[in-house]
Amino acid sequence: MKKQTLCLIFGGNSQEYYVSLKSCACILKNINREKYVIYKIGITKNGKWYFYVGDENKIENDLWEADEKYPVYASPNTGELLYFNNGEIKIKPDVVFPVIHGAYGEDGRLKGFFDALGIKCVGCSSESGAVTVNKYFTKLIAADIGVPVADFIIIHKKNGVNKGEISKACKNLGYPVFVKTVNLGSSIGVYRAKNESELFKSIKRALELSDSVLIEREIKGTETEIALLERRGEILFGKIGQIRHNGDFYGYEEKYGSDKTELVIPAKITKECESRIRRYAKRIFVAAGCCGMCRADFFVTENGSVIFNEVNTVPGFTSGSMYPLLMAENGDVSALIDLICG
Repeated sequence: MKKQTLCLIFGGNSQEYYVSLKSCACILKNINREKYVIYKIGITKNGKWYFYVGDENKIENDLWEADEKYPVYASPNTGELLYFNNGEIKIKPDVVFPVIHGAYGEDGRLKGFFDALGIKCVGCSSESGAVTVNKYFTKLIAADIGVPVADFIIIHKKNGVNKGEISKACKNLGYPVFVKTVNLGSSIGVYRAKNESELFKSIKRALELSDSVLIEREIKGTETEIALLERRGEILFGKIGQIRHNGDFYGYEEKYGSDKTELVIPAKITKECESRIRRYAKRIFVAAGCCGMCRADFFVTENGSVIFNEVNTVPGFTSGSMYPLLMAENGDVSALIDLICG
């Protein structure tokens, strides 16, 4: 069987750079080397692209930049990627798998770039990526198609911060509230404010990372996540997982730096709630124009209500990330990679 040429892209000029390195390492540890010829492109924190030919084990710990690498060039005329190492080396990938979370990857820009080159690229379309990376747009879509969302307000930096209006709106929401950057993932730029003083400190911090900020009513309930994968027009569902943690919320530290976070699979929720989560997740997936892989997050309240939180079209793919744990049948991450790239 002829091997597929797969180009794996990691890193990126994003707040989620280190998550990407861990996702890449997980894929490299699990991918079936009998099926793929693997090339690796690392993108530095300042946005420089390199074909990485050094030790794969140095990627996860961010030691790759000091190892052997060559600048990447792209040919729109031939749909090839190339680098120079004692002569020109050209590569025409069968598929590109970008594990770039957040800016430049999840927002559709990378997908649009490879579309322009005529190279197949894993993930959502550039249009749906641009929409779903924006929590505000996604909530508007969800609400419009009848999927419940938490009450929220939006602040745009260019309009200034009107403290009077914001104070009044947050009293209506009720404290505590969550302050969130609109377009960052992995719970980066997410803050819980218990009072007005914490609120405006959180808004200031969030606006340093994003041009727009959401303020949401806190939802008390079970935090759940569901994995989806569109393959040749069919939407496949993984399991539904539940998150237990000791923090005020499931933040970056709880996701990637705590050994006290517990991922419960399957989630301890009713069959009716499971059915509603699948129904809502599919509805949002279709309405937002998603394709490829996706993770959708919901709260399940004590009275059985299901409240949409967000979607992630380049979900974490680390060894401890929910997406591969939920989607890989019997833990077979290699088979999941084949499905994603097929």
